[in-house]
Parts: sequence; structure tokens; C-alpha cells
Amino acid sequence: MADLKTKYMGLELKNPLIMGSTNLSGSTEFVKKLEENGIAAIIYKTIFEEDVQLENLELHEEMESYTERHAQMITQFPEMDDFGPEERLNNMKKLKESVNIPVIASLNAVNKSSWIEYAKKIEATGVDALELNLYYEDIDFDKEADEIEKEQLEIVREVRKAIKIPISVKLSPFYSNCLNMIKKLEMTGVDGFVLFNKFLEPDISIKEEELQIKHNFSKSNESRHPLRYIGMCYGNIREDICASTGILSSTDVIKMILAGAPAVQLASFVYKNGFDAIGDMLKEIEDWMDKRGYRTIEEFKGELAMKNLKNPTIYKKVQYFDVMKKLSDLIEGYALK
Repeated sequence: MADLKTKYMGLELKNPLIMGSTNLSGSTEFVKKLEENGIAAIIYKTIFEEDVQLENLELHEEMESYTERHAQMITQFPEMDDFGPEERLNNMKKLKESVNIPVIASLNAVNKSSWIEYAKKIEATGVDALELNLYYEDIDFDKEADEIEKEQLEIVREVRKAIKIPISVKLSPFYSNCLNMIKKLEMTGVDGFVLFNKFLEPDISIKEEELQIKHNFSKSNESRHPLRYIGMCYGNIREDICASTGILSSTDVIKMILAGAPAVQLASFVYKNGFDAIGDMLKEIEDWMDKRGYRTIEEFKGELAMKNLKNPTIYKKVQYFDVMKKLSDLIEGYALK
């Protein structure tokens, strides 16, 4: 029978399935159900510094609204420093203590000092690793791309110096040269990469004539972009690469492992199909491995990575012309019928 054990950033996983960061991945009840149904690890709900700052602002405004209502109420509330992420960290610690699978924290901060401060506090909770969510909101027309990348590299470098637990970097697909950014990040001493981040993006209702934010569930064809980059990176960098976005079936998982990923992150799959579907997915991966005689994940991991192909140009843009030629021939063939 196939053995689904794998390693990611040095962490021993019972299978390649990791629950990605969602609003529910901070719930102990939710995570326990995931564990019971076979998930190998979870990414705890991302701590966003901007959320913490907003909560502090709302709290200060609420407290200040009482200070001048009556002379005796001026000291109704004592002077208080910002709360910071302590409540989230306490919940993270409790969740880690209540499950038997690896818990990986996720962080997105604003200031360099905050990245370091939060990372240290996260490590103190006892989590197994930290995922740095390098989301940058590109709303500044004057900021150069090189400046953004230098800032991010410095952040990762300083966080790496500050903590000892494994660190992965979750990247956006929108760098000018993503491979070059990965190579630069490799030099900071990180232990893994997650490709790629999926963002909430606005839509427009033409009926209401207003902007809307809708559920942004993944589609299976969205996995092709991370698959390509994982296939190019495998064997060319030392770190593990976890696949994210568009993992909606056992077929998607197997493809990512063939490209070189030791693990994948699920989110939309669980929301759409429920907890029971995790076991079904694992069984389908086992069946596929058994049919092909693979005993372990390691035996076929990276088998179809660019480095292991006789014709590696399939990962490169030159193949676009070959595809278009075949498509043109196909269309011409139909036209002649």
C-alpha cells in the first residue's frame, strides 16, 4: 500500500495535504475536524498588522467617547497601550496545544519592526513554522518595483535572524521576474516557498452600479501557473515549494507532486466539498500510486520537473508558438470538413 508521508520545510507530514489560511483556520473546532478527516497540517489564520491597528483605533475611539460625558467619567477607562496581536496569539497557542498535527502561523505586517516583533511573539506560541505572507498593495504609482523587492528581502532577512523555527515565504505571482525573486529570497536562509498567493479582488455590479467583494473560490485551471513555476524551480533551489491555488482534486495534487511540490495547500476544496472529501482525496492519491507501483511520494516527486525532462523547453514560452501552430492546424482541419 502506498505511503503518503512527506516532508515540508523539515516538518514530517503524514500526507501532502495542508489546510491553507482562511477565516476558519483559527477555529479549534474547525481544525480538529480537519485533523480527524486526515489533513496533515494547517496554516493558522493570517495575522494582519493592519487589522490589529484598525481594532486599536476603534477601541480608542470607543473609550474616548466616554471621557467628557461627565466629570466622574473622565477616568472611567485607564490609559492603555495598543493591544497588539495578543488575543490572536493566545488563541494560536491554545489551538497548537489541542491538536497533533503541525501548525504553521501566517503573518502579514506593515512596518519592518512589526514583522520582527510579531514573528518573535508567534515563535513563542510553540507553532511549528511561520509563513511570511509578502502581500504588497500596489496602489502607489511612484514606487519602483526594485524598491519594493529590496524592502521585502530586508524584512525576510531580519525575520530569519530573529527566530529559529522554519520560515516559508508566500509569494505573489506578479513580480517582474518571479524566479529571480525566489533566488534572492533563497539567500536569506528561508526554508520554503508557497506559490502563489490568491487575492480578494473587487468586482462591479452593473445593476447596482457599485463595487463588490465576492467569494473568490479557486478554479482548477488556476493551478497551471504555480505548476509551471514549481516545475522550473524544482532541483534548481534547495528549499521546498508548496503549491497553492487551484488544488481542487486528487489529480491537481498528483500533478503538483510530479512537478516537484512535496505538499499542497487546500482551501476552496474544503469549503466546496466538506471534511469528508479530504479522505476521498487521499484514497484517490493512494490508488493512483498503487496502480503505478509507487510506494512513496519521494519516488515520483519532481519526475516531470523541468530539470528532469529531455525537452525542458515545454516550460518555456517558446512552446507558445508550437501550441498556436497545432491550434491553427486543428482549426484549418475543421474548416475543410
